[in-house]
Amino acid sequence: MPSPFPGMDPYLEGQVYRDFHSRCIDEIASTLQPLLLPHYVALIEERVYLERQPEAPFRAVSPDVAVMRDWARIQARDPHTAASREGSTAVMVKPVTIPIVVPEETTQTYIEVRQGETHELVSVIELLSPTNKSTRSDGYGEYLAKREQILRSRVHLVEIDLLRGGQRMPMRETLPPADYYVVLSRSSDRPLSQVWPITLRDRLPEIPIPLLGADAPVSLDLQHCMNETYDRACYGSFLDYRHGARPPLSRDDALWAESILASRP
Repeated sequence: MPSPFPGMDPYLEGQVYRDFHSRCIDEIASTLQPLLLPHYVALIEERVYLERQPEAPFRAVSPDVAVMRDWARIQARDPHTAASREGSTAVMVKPVTIPIVVPEETTQTYIEVRQGETHELVSVIELLSPTNKSTRSDGYGEYLAKREQILRSRVHLVEIDLLRGGQRMPMRETLPPADYYVVLSRSSDRPLSQVWPITLRDRLPEIPIPLLGADAPVSLDLQHCMNETYDRACYGSFLDYRHGARPPLSRDDALWAESILASRP
């Protein structure tokens, strides 16, 4: 069952985006590979973050009520000490339960286009994740550092942002209003880059993936990759379309989305 939307499905972001990210990266690499042969290859690589501030906030763990009652009684007897004595007997202080920050390992995939014989890195294709776009995330700073390293090199960068939420990547000028963006930074054109501003109602574009020297770029049909990912994952069979998308849509877009969903077979 295909997505009911003509472009990006906004319901993926708030429900299954981590799964969509992994599957879509695989689809992009599989789509590119036959177009790149015989001189180039598309390889899926991994980046590992040690996340100390997870995307979802910790659930507060409440200390035992009896423990808190005992602690209040101790404090009422003597606020200047941790224990109050009755004769020669000391009241034992009981521990309370408080969550500790446990670093969480997060793995993110991306694509490297390399020259087949020399293995020279030619282009990097990034599909942004919520970790990349959350300023509270350790992965945000690490991704920006990796991005700056690529932008200072001779490697081309293709950055695909199919998330409405989170912080946009830094640019020298304000991006035009849109829901999604694709940024293509060719090494020979920097600091200039090509930007595709995409609204919710737009078909996702075909993007040129630059190669070396006089070799013509290959065209990546991003909408095809999104559609194939959606179909193969069978998202249409379990995505919850009964409630609004997250993050919330504007009033006009929400009404438009409702009309699209109402016309589904």
